[in-house]
This record gives sequence, C-alpha cells and structure tokens, in this order.
Amino acid sequence: KATLYSATFAVDKNLTLGAQYTVNRIDNKAENEKIKSAQIGYSLGPVAVIGHYDLINGANGATAASSEGKQLGVRLSTNF
Repeated sequence: KATLYSATFAVDKNLTLGAQYTVNRIDNKAENEKIKSAQIGYSLGPVAVIGHYDLINGANGATAASSEGKQLGVRLSTNF
C-alpha cells in the first residue's frame, strides 16, 4: 500500500518545480519505504528537460544502513 503527497508550482510558462513524499507500506517488513523527491522541469517548446533528486529511506522495507540511498535523474520528453 502506498501513500503519496505531492505539490507542483508553475514559476512561469516554461519552468515548473515539484516536491513529492511517498510512503510504501510493505507487508511483513520492519520498515516502511519512504521517498522524498524534488523535481524541476523546463520546457523548450516541443522538448522538455526534467530533473529529479530523490532521498530513499528503508528501501524495500529493509532496516540496514545500506537501505538508504540517493538518486539523481534527468530525462528529455518530446511532444509533436
């Protein structure tokens, strides 16, 4: 079962900022997986650049220090 909270804000017609908090409840696991994310998107017309940074705690319900992590990603999106 997952619970997700998110908010986005259009700074102007080309720039959007976002934040997200997710809790994944995993059966028979000691820990809930929690993810905090920040996103930024910029429109270049038919092409958009989207970047995100994620902090992960309790990955897959694990309690070990190795279950914490950070993730950075960038993607391109097109609309024609």
